[in-house]
Amino acid sequence: MKWLLSKWLPVVLWAAIIFLFSANPNPYRFLPAAWRSAIPLPTVSDSSLTEWIGQLMHFVEYLVLAFLISRALYKTSATSTKLPALVILISMLFALSDEIHQLFVPGRAFQIIDLFIDFLGSLFGVIIFKIKD
Repeated sequence: MKWLLSKWLPVVLWAAIIFLFSANPNPYRFLPAAWRSAIPLPTVSDSSLTEWIGQLMHFVEYLVLAFLISRALYKTSATSTKLPALVILISMLFALSDEIHQLFVPGRAFQIIDLFIDFLGSLFGVIIFKIKD
């Protein structure tokens, strides 16, 4: 039981964090002002900066999720050659459910580009896990 918790609790907690960000109508509202004050970007508008930060956050969220899923499944599956595909499949099913969830959040929408960025993040998460291993 302790082993199960040590492997899967981080995955569940990270998925919950992603869900909470998705449930917020404007999850990045606090970031642009803080970033602008730290890094002056005079040619970037607030909306494009928010969009860029949102895409970066999607990438990082799913990179971490895929890394944690890889860690949880590592050495528990007899099909270790299929592990990367399984991790990406699980990550993308969660990403799809996340985008569907956003359909019910005021101010949020289902976006295919977010799914693509989630896929890239998941892919990099698996690659980083494989390199680390």
